[in-house]
Amino acid sequence: MRDKISKTIVPGAVCFTFGVIMYLLMPEQVQTEETSAVTARTFPSLALAIVIVCGGILVLQGCFALLREWKKTGSAAHAEGPQGDAGPARNPVFLLMVLILMAGAVVLGDIAGLLVSGVVIGVGFLALYRDKNILHYIIVTAIVVGSYFLFKRMFGLQLP
Repeated sequence: MRDKISKTIVPGAVCFTFGVIMYLLMPEQVQTEETSAVTARTFPSLALAIVIVCGGILVLQGCFALLREWKKTGSAAHAEGPQGDAGPARNPVFLLMVLILMAGAVVLGDIAGLLVSGVVIGVGFLALYRDKNILHYIIVTAIVVGSYFLFKRMFGLQLP
């Protein structure tokens, strides 16, 4: 049996690397002459800091899981589900459905606005994964609606 890397290491490393690269490129992309505490770079910097921190946490979590597995079995081999189960991420029909959902959300965003398309894509992904917990649907909808009104009312940003 081959050694396998924990499922959290690779996505965490990708997020961490993406965040660092985008943070380094941001001064060229978002130019500002403002000297106040809140500038055009404030929210992108916060978002990228969250991406970097969460990516680092995923890498550390995966490394600790890998170390625990090595201590238990003497190797990094571990079961990742039944053999032959490709899961939804490797199913071409599932990937096509994801692409259709994302394209539909973009088109719906042009027609009905950001609020409606955000709710549709959030609930759509839960439905694609066949989530049966109604609380998850309520939470996703509340986060989208709350974020929309936070940026529209509190920060005064004109959203589509």
